[in-house]
Amino acid sequence: MINSIVVFDNQNIVSAGDDTYVKVWNSFTFELIDTLTSHTSSIRSLIFYNETIISGSIDESIQIWDFDEFHYLSEMKGHEDSVFVLKYLMNGDLASCSLDGTIRIWDMNQHDNIFTNRIHKRKVLALDVFPNGDLASVSEDKTVKIFNTDLFNNLTIFH
Repeated sequence: MINSIVVFDNQNIVSAGDDTYVKVWNSFTFELIDTLTSHTSSIRSLIFYNETIISGSIDESIQIWDFDEFHYLSEMKGHEDSVFVLKYLMNGDLASCSLDGTIRIWDMNQHDNIFTNRIHKRKVLALDVFPNGDLASVSEDKTVKIFNTDLFNNLTIFH
């Protein structure tokens, strides 16, 4: 099953899913251009940013590939359960949420975890970014929390 898809430049589509592969397709001919491998479990999230493809997986890792050459660049580890959602922040960092109950912020120049926030008591299931850069997250703890990524603090909690 396909779990995530990203459209790039109206010519390429990138998909990922339960087969553990990231696949790049030509959107006009539907031809498979390349298959990127390195995850060991189902892929839950895909994003495209700055000529890279980034995927988050049940294998607890975030993988990064160069889009031009389709070669593997790096792995980011730190989550202790499935990586569910990836979002780019306005400052160029990456935010991820996981079933381990954390939201992590990653420096995309160093491919390093720079901040971990355990603001939820249970699994974090969804994440999105406000136009001002704040993050909204949803958890199994039945809360929606808004988080300021500049100050690394909670702003609002909804039950």
